[in-house]
Parts: sequence; C-alpha cells; structure tokens
Amino acid sequence: YIALSYTWGDPGATVPIFLDDKQYPVTLNLHSFLQHAQSILSAILPYFPAGEDVTTYSDRLFLNFWIDAICIDQNNTQERSAQVARMREIYSKAISPLIWLGVANLPTSDANGVIDLIRDIRVIVEPHLQGNIEWSDVVEKITPESFLTSRIESVREFRKLVGRDWFSRIWIIQEAGTANASSV
Repeated sequence: YIALSYTWGDPGATVPIFLDDKQYPVTLNLHSFLQHAQSILSAILPYFPAGEDVTTYSDRLFLNFWIDAICIDQNNTQERSAQVARMREIYSKAISPLIWLGVANLPTSDANGVIDLIRDIRVIVEPHLQGNIEWSDVVEKITPESFLTSRIESVREFRKLVGRDWFSRIWIIQEAGTANASSV
C-alpha cells in the first residue's frame, strides 16, 4: 500500500465520494488528491504492469492507499487512538509515503527552478553528510552572492512551497521520516 501524507484542511468543508456504493464525506484537500490520483492513474494505465500492489480490472487501475481519514473510523475515539499509536509502523511498512502538498500553484518554470535549487543545495551539502567537508565549507558555498543572485526567484518560490500547511504539521517527521523513500 501507499500511505498518503497530507493535510485535511477545513474538516467542516467536505464533498462526498463513494466507498462500497455508499457516500462518504472527505475534505476538499483529500478530494482534490483523489481526483488528481485518478487522473494520473488513468493516464499511466497503458504503461503500468499488473503486479502484487497493482490490480487492473478492464480499463481501470487500482492502487492500495492508506489514507487516515478513510481507513480510521474518525467517530471512534478508541480506534483513532489505537491507530495513532501505529502511525510509525503504518508509514514505515508502506511501499512509499506519497506526500500531497495540495494543488500546484506554481507555473512549471518556477517549479523547475525550485527543483533545481533543491538539487543544487543537495549537491553542495552531500559531501558534508558523507563526512568529507565541514559545515562551514557548505555555508561558504551556499551564501555567496554568486550562488543566490541567479536563484532569487527560486528562493522566493521555495519559501512559498515550505510555507504550505503540510510543513507545519508535526506528523510529517513520522510520516516522511520513517519511510525508505517518499514521493511528492
């Protein structure tokens, strides 16, 4: 299964989805994710081999998701408490947590600039993480005007990205941090 890491948004603002032919209310942000996931799955169906975690039926593709708002009875306090205690296990046993930050609000060029910025910083930080250089050497490479000036718009867009609600949740440490890999 794939464990979804996301923010609920306003719990009072819901739209119905159908589960086992019954209406089930989900928050607007979760509904947005489900619509995007459905669209992506429809697009990749012809290229996706059936396997252990993928089920195809006629012209549809099914993936197993673990989504807290759906998999946990939110009206049952005892079940919620028991499941919260298992979150680390749930996310660490998932194929991969999928991080949903919400609907994209960046033009593609800005998003690519943010990805390039993150990649460039990682390239500079990696030798420190491997124990090959000191942190002061990393700071020296990242802070000069030559590094930041050409990336100023990307830095602004990065700040908007990390300002999203998902980054303010304490649970992200457990959801993304206990996984072998995460996809955004």
